[in-house]
Amino acid sequence: MPDQRSIVRRSRLVFPGATLAFLAGMQAQAQILEQSVSLQPGWNAVFLEVEPEPDEISVVFAGAPVRSIWLNEPTLSMGPAADCPDEGEVGCPITTPVAWQVWYPPENPAHVIGALRTLRGGRAYLIEAADAATVTLRGIPTSARTSWRQGFNLAGFHVTRDAGAAPAFAAFLSGSPAHADASIFELKPDGSLRRVEDPTTSRIAAGRAYWVESKRNAVYDGPIRIDAASLRGIEFSGAATQHALVLENLTGGSVRAQVAPVGISSGGASSGGGTTPLVWRETQPDGTPLWRPLERLSLDLSGRDETGAGRTLRLAVRGDDLRDLGGGDGRGGVLSVSDGAGFVRYIPVGTRGDDQNGLWVGNVSVTHVRSLTTGEPNPTPTGSAFDFRVIIHRSSTGYRLLRDVVLAYQRDAQEYALVTSECPELLDAEQVSPRISSANFSFDGTIALTGDFDAALTTAAPIVVDANDAVNPFRHAYNPIHGVGWDVERTPTLTFDDDGGGDPNWGVTWLSGDYAETVLILDPSDPNGRIVLEVAGRFELRRVSNLPRLCGS
Repeated sequence: MPDQRSIVRRSRLVFPGATLAFLAGMQAQAQILEQSVSLQPGWNAVFLEVEPEPDEISVVFAGAPVRSIWLNEPTLSMGPAADCPDEGEVGCPITTPVAWQVWYPPENPAHVIGALRTLRGGRAYLIEAADAATVTLRGIPTSARTSWRQGFNLAGFHVTRDAGAAPAFAAFLSGSPAHADASIFELKPDGSLRRVEDPTTSRIAAGRAYWVESKRNAVYDGPIRIDAASLRGIEFSGAATQHALVLENLTGGSVRAQVAPVGISSGGASSGGGTTPLVWRETQPDGTPLWRPLERLSLDLSGRDETGAGRTLRLAVRGDDLRDLGGGDGRGGVLSVSDGAGFVRYIPVGTRGDDQNGLWVGNVSVTHVRSLTTGEPNPTPTGSAFDFRVIIHRSSTGYRLLRDVVLAYQRDAQEYALVTSECPELLDAEQVSPRISSANFSFDGTIALTGDFDAALTTAAPIVVDANDAVNPFRHAYNPIHGVGWDVERTPTLTFDDDGGGDPNWGVTWLSGDYAETVLILDPSDPNGRIVLEVAGRFELRRVSNLPRLCGS
């Protein structure tokens, strides 16, 4: 252990980066983990598994007998992946000079010269304590990957908190060529180092840091590599009901990944409260997907899938569960990924509830018709399907049937708006905006619908197609027989299916069901002349926008 004066002479002021806003958002939703840091008098080497919240050192260690905290972290940049082929897409860290950052408690006059102010997960710290103490950190699991530079590194490992199941150093490092026959030292309270004599039997302690030799620059977290997007956190919402978790076996041997919610994982961690109800996709022999509740899943990592970088596990939250949470922040959770041999990493999971608000556009396919006027008992199949578009908007105030809508960008407000014929002033003549319309309807404005997506929707009153309306089927500019139109009244009804066959996207990105429409045709030359038809078929809706209001705010 180098003395403090030599460390201070080599130090330089380096301001730590701020926590990503994304992680702050996950903090608000996802369940957090706790990490207990047990300090003994003298020097302690500590590895942080969580992103502490709060992260200010003066707050976290307020009242604790801490004399100083040191972070040994050079500023790293990533070189080409070709320089480090076994590390995959992340490339290799480029070696830069060692930089020590230090924190002293406020009562120490040297406090003002310390550049270290906050704690970050995935880092190793040297903590000098005057007496024994235990400090509990709370936060979401760290997303940081461990970057190794050639030489000795102060680093920790992602391992189970169950000391009896912890892995040996050699087994844990077996997937990294950079650590073959590496020398490893642990820190003693007096600041001296003790060599780990037999890495094949000596077990790694969770939350502890060691001085570990790396033969070259590398990036290595453990026997199983987790894709970077998943490590940063998984968030489910109406716009993202599914997630692909990619796992890769780095050992070259047989590894089975254990994936489970933290409450029932074997990693020794725990989190309270309700958790996100995850499901995972299993492909059946006939190729059809089957979504099963995720309790504890064992996944063989001996091969690779279509990604070419390991095995992909498809996770989702069912639409029913998202809707149960409403439109705000919902339940969170923590997912553990382990190898059954001591390696374990934790992934924060957040869930934003969904209220189904937005613009839904779909297709109706009419396949049957019958005459109620003549009393036909059964619908008759049509010669071919008649398809037309239907546009529905759902908001907190109800459902509206639309004839057309424009997704227009409002430059003053710097946001998009769904513009209908009821608010043409919101259109910018100099700007091209996407337009969606249905030629099957010709009413002005929008029409209110009664009911809801959980059962059925229908118009509050029939849609009247005037005898002289351009879309009236009895009007034709080039056929004298159709010189005089007949008034038509249409009453469409959309009856929604109970579920989408197990698809977790059901109810948040798509809906389907039975379509029925009663068509009343009135003969203008005969007060008693009327024809009543009933058409039927199927419909499917897709949500194309989550904007909750028509005509802007």
